[in-house]
Parts: sequence; C-alpha cells; structure tokens
Amino acid sequence: MDLTVVQTQAENNIADTIFDALFINERRKTSSKVAIDHIRGWSTSVKDAWANRVAYTGDNCDKEKVREVQQFFNALSAGVTWVVDEESLGRKLPEMLVSSGFKPSRFHQVAGMVLEGPAEATHSCEKIEIEIREVDDETVQQHIQTVVEASGLHSEQYVRHIMAPDENISSPVYFAYKKHCPKPIGYAKSCFLENGKVHILLGAAVLPEYRNLGLYSALLQYRLDQAEKKGVSTHVTQSHRSSSFSTCVRFGFREVSSMEFYEWGPKP
Repeated sequence: MDLTVVQTQAENNIADTIFDALFINERRKTSSKVAIDHIRGWSTSVKDAWANRVAYTGDNCDKEKVREVQQFFNALSAGVTWVVDEESLGRKLPEMLVSSGFKPSRFHQVAGMVLEGPAEATHSCEKIEIEIREVDDETVQQHIQTVVEASGLHSEQYVRHIMAPDENISSPVYFAYKKHCPKPIGYAKSCFLENGKVHILLGAAVLPEYRNLGLYSALLQYRLDQAEKKGVSTHVTQSHRSSSFSTCVRFGFREVSSMEFYEWGPKP
C-alpha cells in the first residue's frame, strides 16, 4: 500500500479518536442518548448547553433536523452544543445553525492535534515554585471552586460532572500547588483511550492571578511525562485556537482536524 495512503488512514483514525473524545464527559451511565435519526449525542442532567452535545452523522443536514434537535432539548429545558466536524464545515452547516438561533460558543474554533513521541520542547516552571501531583476525587470535590474559577465555567454543577471519575476510563486529575500552600492554583485532567494506547489532554486551567507564569505549560509537560512513564507515546488534544493552540504547537503537536462549536438554549 502507498505510504501516503497509510499516513492518511492513520491521521483519519487519530482524527476520529479526537472527535469521539469530545463526547467523553457526556457519555456516562447517568446520561441519555439523543434519539434522533442521524444525530449522535447525549443529554445529561445538567441544563448548561456545554453539558449536552450533539453532532450530525448524515450527508447533508437540513433545517428540519436542526429544529428536531431544538425541540428535543427544549422539552428538557436544557441547552445543547452542536459540534460541527471538518466535513460539515464545508457543507454550510454553521450558517444553518446560526440562522436557526445557535451562536458560536465560548470555545468556538478547535483544532484536533496529535503528538507522537517526546515533546519537542520541555518546560519547567521557573517563575514560581510549584508542585504538581495526581489527586483523588475527594480532593477534587473539596477544591471544586478552584476548578470553577480557573476554568471560567460558571456552572458548578457542570464542573462537578466533568471532574467526576469515569468508571469506564482511566482519567487522572492533577493539581498544581504553590510551595507550602494547601490550596491548588491550577488543575489538569488526562484520559487514556484505545485500551490505554492513546493519551488525551482533557482540559487544564490556572487561577487568573497565577497566569502568564508558565503554569499551563508546566501542567502540559507533567501530563506528557506521566503518560510516557506508562509507555504511551501518542498524545492528542482538542486545542482552542484562541488559547492553548500556540502552546501545543510549541510542544510539537500538529493539527489533524478542525471543528467548530455552536450552542443553543431555550428561551427563559
């Protein structure tokens, strides 16, 4: 088989894995599938639009299908986020969603990225002395307000949902601590997919007063190192173009797919 074909297939497989990972937090025992033809998605008990996610799986989406999704979530009095994959971006789906009342979400444009092998850049946090360590669920819940403030996600219920352990997937959480301070100043989460062969960076953030000191990069480096110790050398992420994208590029990640997020909620 032609080497170019093999490389394209490998990139498509990675892109599929990254896209699947967009539904990790929603695809749990407490969630329900969205029972609409050609719609892939789950609804949770959280009403926040970011907590409920769908994507279109057919060839050409029409306005009737969009209305069907809106009616489904309207009946739940919940918002929904529509993930538009790279193929649908070229089929005018974003324009259709906007004309139907959706709006670009806070994390609007996202790049699916992969790093295979060691990072090109290594990072140590020199501007502030910190310690990063894996924490258990009790510690996470104890400091959930730190996660809320650092992430900028305003729904504490949703943050508790996404930070809760998943019984089906290994998803360690790490906290960054300033030396001799019991309260964390940043957090990060990882997840291992494909039977533990693929490591995904599943979100990280730092409290506002500690930003621009290198902590985000330190949390990224730490997770890469921990995955490497487990023998995992394929790392993937969904990187927001307006924030983490440039940092991921510096570490050697390359883009394999592009996505956009649009959200909608029922009127009060």
